[in-house]
Amino acid sequence: MKRPALLFLLLASLLLPACNHDDSGNYKTTQEWIYHDMVNYYLFYQDVPDRRSLDFSLSAEEFLLSAASERDKKNGSCFSHIERSNGASARISASTLSPAPVFGFEAAILRDKDNRYYFRVLYLQENSPAAEAGLKRGDWITAVNGQPIGPDGYDLYIAHPRQSCTFTLSSYTGRTFIPLKTITMPAPRYVEENPLLKTEILKIGNRNVAYILYNGFEQDEDAFADLFSDLLANSPIDHVILDLRYNPGGYVNTAQSLCTYLAPAQDLGKPLFHMTYNDKVNRTQTYNLDAGLLGIPRSLDYGNLYIIATQNTASASEIVINCLRPYMQGRLFHVGSNTYGKNIAQTGLTDKVSPGITLWLTTCYLSNSQGFSDYFNGGLPADYHVEENFSGTLGEFATPDDILCQPVFNHIATGSFAASAAADAGKGTSLLEVEDCSIRHKIQAAFINPVPAEEIPTGSSASNAI
Repeated sequence: MKRPALLFLLLASLLLPACNHDDSGNYKTTQEWIYHDMVNYYLFYQDVPDRRSLDFSLSAEEFLLSAASERDKKNGSCFSHIERSNGASARISASTLSPAPVFGFEAAILRDKDNRYYFRVLYLQENSPAAEAGLKRGDWITAVNGQPIGPDGYDLYIAHPRQSCTFTLSSYTGRTFIPLKTITMPAPRYVEENPLLKTEILKIGNRNVAYILYNGFEQDEDAFADLFSDLLANSPIDHVILDLRYNPGGYVNTAQSLCTYLAPAQDLGKPLFHMTYNDKVNRTQTYNLDAGLLGIPRSLDYGNLYIIATQNTASASEIVINCLRPYMQGRLFHVGSNTYGKNIAQTGLTDKVSPGITLWLTTCYLSNSQGFSDYFNGGLPADYHVEENFSGTLGEFATPDDILCQPVFNHIATGSFAASAAADAGKGTSLLEVEDCSIRHKIQAAFINPVPAEEIPTGSSASNAI
């Protein structure tokens, strides 16, 4: 199924107003262009310093950061950012490929009191070097090429590995590591990153439960059509578990599509979310639950929607929780922990003065049909709180050993979320602290929104991609 033209995320040749000091739009420097677009289209344009206090000799990245609002920053990152690459069109044409050669796994990064680092494998992609090497969820990686992992381990071995290496795998007692074996990782390569990592029909008592582990809102609506066609073929489906625990976000159009598939049939056609721009743009754009996005003959009829979400759940993932809730009161249950809290959106801007540079600028707030958008601080709260213990047992996804699924299974079986002793197993005894998680590095640029061509005046060019 193809989307209507209005929903395309790649909006080529969008033109923004010309610079006040040069009506031709021919900016002399990248910094002049960035400053112009910030004072006109930045959501927080009131916070941009006077140009006389800015250093226009800085690099594009440094200049943007010096002009950015504190309201555009979180956990050490600025959501508005510069991308130097082949451009948005290249990213869209291969949107499910890793952005660089990788081993194809994600991990939590833990540190001990002596500042030694360790990787805990969260998941891996099929047909990746990690899969070929036999790596699996829950494995502990304690050394690389026989040497301890340093503080730059994320970049060297997860985000941008440069060559084949060996990983030492160990078991963890809660106090010490016991080496088990060494595996050889094949050379890193571009990996197909399938966001639908696992789908399964579970049998819980006498109920059929659809489990969907979804790790990124890519531009692929056909995947939803295939998935929900299979679910309809397995009807009746009593409940749905949507696992977004490691989903940093992505295309808002894809979030709109997923929400449409999951929403009650009687609510199709109603508003799903609003994108509100600054008072200079003076526009609010509304996206509806659009039956035209369905690639199946009818909506899925089911009972409860359980959404597993954590602090690594952000952006477009938060759309699903926040924007379906008004239509699923008493039926939507958020299980896990508070989400990341990213209720602002970015648009990708380019200009001929700076070929090869995309300015991803925060341009709007996002709210649900009831106008709620106040979750930047604290995230969206869980209805039932339980956390993965990265030092303890992770368990395979959608099994009784999966700590985040345990209370969901119990609710389906008994109608009550039971406290899980296993969820706290190992807490308070481990000598390790969670230093980082590779998923968090994907959040900064994972929420890009379209700007309709017919509503933008003339100037620099805008394109939109994850």
